[in-house]
Amino acid sequence: MRSCLALFVFVFIFLPLAFCGLLIASVSSWLLDRNFYADLFSAEEIYSALLSGNLAPELKLGGTGLDPAVTRAFEQAIQEAVSPSYVRDEVLRNINAVFDYLEDPSRGLTLAWDLRPLKRGLSAEQINTLADVLVKSLPPCSPHTLQTDFTSPTCPPADELAQQLTAEVRQNLQRLIERLPDFQTIIEPIPPNTQSGALLGNPVQTVVSGGGLSLLMGTFFAWLFISALTARSTKGLWTTLGVTLLIPALPVLLLGIALLTGAANSIFSANVNTAFAEIGLRDSAALDQVLQRAFSRISRGFLTYGGGAAGIALLLMAIGALMPQPRKRKPRDGDVNLSDYGILR
Repeated sequence: MRSCLALFVFVFIFLPLAFCGLLIASVSSWLLDRNFYADLFSAEEIYSALLSGNLAPELKLGGTGLDPAVTRAFEQAIQEAVSPSYVRDEVLRNINAVFDYLEDPSRGLTLAWDLRPLKRGLSAEQINTLADVLVKSLPPCSPHTLQTDFTSPTCPPADELAQQLTAEVRQNLQRLIERLPDFQTIIEPIPPNTQSGALLGNPVQTVVSGGGLSLLMGTFFAWLFISALTARSTKGLWTTLGVTLLIPALPVLLLGIALLTGAANSIFSANVNTAFAEIGLRDSAALDQVLQRAFSRISRGFLTYGGGAAGIALLLMAIGALMPQPRKRKPRDGDVNLSDYGILR
């Protein structure tokens, strides 16, 4: 009966609690760490690689795919106007904005892209080249087509010379770029919230710490309860404590080792490289380095907590192994031996 109860508590209570606790502790070491994301996205090489790919593989106007020459002209203009350091600074600025909001919701959250460097970076020559290529690649208009949009025409009007259309498109593109906002909002802004504390401060920390403490206490008492039920001596108690802790610690430790050695991220890296290759990314070495750095940081959390728990388990098992065997109590005068009466044989 004791063994069945101990097995039930171990399988359905202690093992899930201990395993989830180790996973949560491992993941929390980087998931809400601002420095983890800042370090991950701070390398200019990744943005150089991204900018080397097809920035607009399906550029369309009016639902019609444009000539490849227009797409190439557009990409070239963007690549010459946008530097890797500019993209990196914008990404890091938005990452910091997210964590600033999580730490203090009274600031509100506005994720936006600063277009001022892009507007300054596009030279008149680049705009003119883009307009020229656009006009030359347009299909001829049908006799009944009415051209109403000269900013991005879909075909050259029959009653207008190509030179005149090109000059008008150049002017309109220049005006369109000048009218671009200085900051382009990425998502709907979140207004300031002065009614609650920091999301990474008081409320979340209270919930996390309270939930974590409850999880820790429940796991600890279940651990002691299992050991007390199964152990028949102090030596057995230490050994049982070590064995029951080692079982949930090993998967977490092995997961950290797999991430560190690259055994787990090879498939993920291959899928990422395949996805970027489809958009014409020519240099995936920078992405591989970023992925390896991310997996290395993530693996440290699993190694720290899984390895720490496994180390404690082995120490407890070693203490149990070093303890002397319990002595059997000798029968005293007056003790009743039930086997003498045929009750217990």
